[in-house]
Amino acid sequence: MSVNWTSGAQIRRDLLDAFIEAATPQAAYRAIFSPLPVPSRVGSVKVAPFSSISVAPTSINRAPNTEYNEAVLSLTSVLYECTDVGLQMSMDIAQEYPTNVEMAMAQSLRYKLETAAEAIGVDVLFNPTTGAVRSANGNTTAVSTPWNNPDSNPVGDVAQAYETIAEKSGGITPNTLVIGQAAFVALKQHPEVIYRMPATILKGDAEVAQALSGVFGVENVVVSRVADETGVKWPRDTALLAVTAPANSLASTPAACRLVYWSDDGDISREGWLVETYDKEETRSHIIRARRNAGYLVISNRGLYGLTSVVT
Repeated sequence: MSVNWTSGAQIRRDLLDAFIEAATPQAAYRAIFSPLPVPSRVGSVKVAPFSSISVAPTSINRAPNTEYNEAVLSLTSVLYECTDVGLQMSMDIAQEYPTNVEMAMAQSLRYKLETAAEAIGVDVLFNPTTGAVRSANGNTTAVSTPWNNPDSNPVGDVAQAYETIAEKSGGITPNTLVIGQAAFVALKQHPEVIYRMPATILKGDAEVAQALSGVFGVENVVVSRVADETGVKWPRDTALLAVTAPANSLASTPAACRLVYWSDDGDISREGWLVETYDKEETRSHIIRARRNAGYLVISNRGLYGLTSVVT
């Protein structure tokens, strides 16, 4: 329990588990931007950009009576700013409501937050002016033949992007492939994929996605399905290869992007999320809200590669 300083009401946090564990569609931003706690709302993270990893002496041989050649590693600071984000829902306190209604509210709130976060993450990646994946950065290309054409070569398309990331990052290889629903359907029906996974039609979507990771040589294949009344958030015709950090990994783990959150204003065991409920007497409302002080940190666009026109 805690106190809401506006109304003086006690805030219950017993719905936290229901909120966190509520089933929601897969969100691409969670795969791309694994959470990283930071000690302040605004600051910087010292990183070794992918562009510096390949910097090395021309020779590792030591000449007699000389020192070893000096390797060079250029560190740089990447700025971040956490923003107070969240949503809340309310219902009339005069109405009688059982606990399951509160849990339904929590799940609905989580879904809205996932949708909003997906839209922000997509903008961070693909904004034509400021996005990390765009022609100006040299890390996106259109496939020659859409994957819903049986004559296409999705494995070859991904392999080429895979090697491009490895070349630009000094040998670090991508471990995550993010696709939309239409691309996932096309891959499940593609003759090359069926040849490599004959039992595809007998498996559920989760098993197929897991099996696709072996086909494309990555650890994770994420199928983004987050949508609202305006449509699906992940670009329909776009696939993305990325170097990502697993959940709960250190800041030193190689990654193209991270989601940073201010640990002093959030629950570090819940990736910075705080879920609170309280009664506001002025409006006779029962309110449930979820919030987090967070932002996106693009460390290196060399660890990202976008494939467009993958479906028509």
